Amino acid sequence: MPIPRPPERITQLQWQGMIEETSDLDEQDDDRPISLPSTQPSKDFLDTVKPSTLKISAIEGYQRCPRQYLYGTIYGFRSEEDAYQLFWQAIHNTLETLQKRLAGSDGQEANSPTVEDAQNIYSQHWQELGGPSLPFAAVYERHGHEVAMLIHSKLLESRDTNWKLRHDVTVEAAGKTIHLTVDRVEAAIAGKPGGTPARFVRARFAKRKEKPAIGTRELLYAQAYRQLHTGQNLELHFHNLSTGEIFPITLTAKKEQSLYDDLEQSIQGLERNEFPAKPDSFLCPTCPFFFICPA
Repeated sequence: MPIPRPPERITQLQWQGMIEETSDLDEQDDDRPISLPSTQPSKDFLDTVKPSTLKISAIEGYQRCPRQYLYGTIYGFRSEEDAYQLFWQAIHNTLETLQKRLAGSDGQEANSPTVEDAQNIYSQHWQELGGPSLPFAAVYERHGHEVAMLIHSKLLESRDTNWKLRHDVTVEAAGKTIHLTVDRVEAAIAGKPGGTPARFVRARFAKRKEKPAIGTRELLYAQAYRQLHTGQNLELHFHNLSTGEIFPITLTAKKEQSLYDDLEQSIQGLERNEFPAKPDSFLCPTCPFFFICPA
């Protein structure tokens, strides 16, 4: 894999720093110690390129590995999109298209898309994204048809529920405003009796009966839900798109406090511009920056 070339602006900033430091070294006496260049970017550089808004994806990336966050978010190095990312995008596009088609059918079964329609919609999106040319394309297309069938069934069951996909919210937590995208917000359609309480849904792929790990994103889902639905019982759920299963997400007070402490530590690390590597013999070889990381 070729090593990504940093953006020109980074090269220029580093070159300017080298010129200034070389000039300083020339003026030093021979008996004075020479300081070696640091791998840590300068504060001025960080202040220039740091994102202006704090997003959950940035926090999760920092928690996964601060050094990987530095390369990907601060330096702007990018790896090629893999088949899984495109598969996820094709599924999301399929869900949006199906939702619009069902909304336009006015509840009439004759006008509603069929399972075969749902699978064809997925294939169309998969092809538009260039999926067929990727490794294991046949596997992703086959599973995409399975997921499209499950999504189609779930949408038909939920006709009396409004699905708001990828709903953007802001959360006040750990003294910061954090931007968060909720995969799905489900709420009863206005004017229909017997509506269920609104709920936030995390949508991911997993094995059968595999419950999701609870992390920072789930913590912020809970914080956002309480801010938007004051006084209501917390309604968080996990939707396994691979199997159609839906599980409630339970946050104990102890777990929530632990996650909140981790969130505070991560935000403090970001503010202090600390980007240490987190060596892991299993995860590091899969990192796109493996060959340029000093760990």
